[in-house]
Amino acid sequence: MEIVLVWIVCAILSAVVASSKGRSGFGWFLLGFFFGPLGLLAAIGISKAEKPTNAPSQAGLRPCPICAEMIQPAAIKCRFCGSDVGPIKGYTPVLASGESEAARMLRLQNESRGKAAGPKAEPWSAKAKIIAAVAGAGLVALSVTVSSLQKSGVLPDGKVGAKSAVDAPSASPAAYIARIAPGADDVLEERHYPKLVAQIGRENFKRVTRKFPAAAQYAARNAACDQVDIVGIATKSSANAVSLFANCENGFQNRFSEQELDAYIMNPPH
Repeated sequence: MEIVLVWIVCAILSAVVASSKGRSGFGWFLLGFFFGPLGLLAAIGISKAEKPTNAPSQAGLRPCPICAEMIQPAAIKCRFCGSDVGPIKGYTPVLASGESEAARMLRLQNESRGKAAGPKAEPWSAKAKIIAAVAGAGLVALSVTVSSLQKSGVLPDGKVGAKSAVDAPSASPAAYIARIAPGADDVLEERHYPKLVAQIGRENFKRVTRKFPAAAQYAARNAACDQVDIVGIATKSSANAVSLFANCENGFQNRFSEQELDAYIMNPPH
């Protein structure tokens, strides 16, 4: 599910970035959806689409009375046949766009001056939007990936507090014992967990499960845990290294080794 979400985010951002460059938003949405981050990187790296240039128009010209070739209204000699034609008096040529020839010349002069002054810088707001969109997509993808790796056990959970489990003890033992839900520290029955028993050994299973009440108290001392819901043996435990966990109602999870629990049992904080 997390991977699909990342791909959808990449598809949307690919369409947004490509559209801002004059490209097909739908086409780049499909590319971003099928290729994920690669499609987004391609959309960022692609250049802007060039606008097609139209062929020069003959609007505003007049035919030569001798050879019928199109010439300027103000021409006094045909550039094709060399005949003297003379200008049309009082004629102001109007282009197909409705713009007069004089207005067109003035516009072209202004445009040439603007080009001489240098290219206009692209507004930062547009760049900022693209950068913010890409950064947001990267953060979402990173967050989803880290969450997926934490769930799969590849990365440790950010909520785990093994060594800090007793950093903030409550005022009295009764206070933290009250934060242990009924049945949270019940000893596991061996017949219900045959795979775990085979994994860590029967003697280890019996020894560790007898320490569940101490594990619940150890976890309840952590101020980040509102109430201990369940205590158990981590599935990645082995015969040589047994780890325990204690899940809290607010989602906080304590994890600690059997050696850390033994140290707590031997020297509990007061």
